[in-house]
Amino acid sequence: MNKIPIDREDLILALTSHFQIHQGAYYLDKETGALILFIEEFKDDPDYGIPDDIQDNPRYLCITPFESYQTYPIMEDFIETLEAGKIADRLTQAINGRKPFRHFKDTLLEYPGLSEQWFQFEETALIRMTETWCKDNGIKPEWIGKA
Repeated sequence: MNKIPIDREDLILALTSHFQIHQGAYYLDKETGALILFIEEFKDDPDYGIPDDIQDNPRYLCITPFESYQTYPIMEDFIETLEAGKIADRLTQAINGRKPFRHFKDTLLEYPGLSEQWFQFEETALIRMTETWCKDNGIKPEWIGKA
């Protein structure tokens, strides 16, 4: 398979987006590298511009977002990079209860400068996961975009 140009930031967004309001999904056009947001309620709208056969044509790969069990370890790994102490303990406590993602991010806000460190760490981890996803799906990307 030839390399296809894919915007890495857009693919990361697709792999981390979970639709709750509308039934929808991202699709990757394996010929052009375009990411297409398909929303079921708009599929018959001629102005929407989605290929009629997007759900059946092997050219389009439906992107299943990462599950929380796949991204949860990123938080654990980040905590392991911190010095033992109050901050690491608070973050560990945050991820061990209900709504770990929400509590983790809320706890980050309590410590100035830590959020930026987290976002850089998370981005690096998501880039690795995205590259693995491509490999697992037989996609050879030529990365475009910032990430």
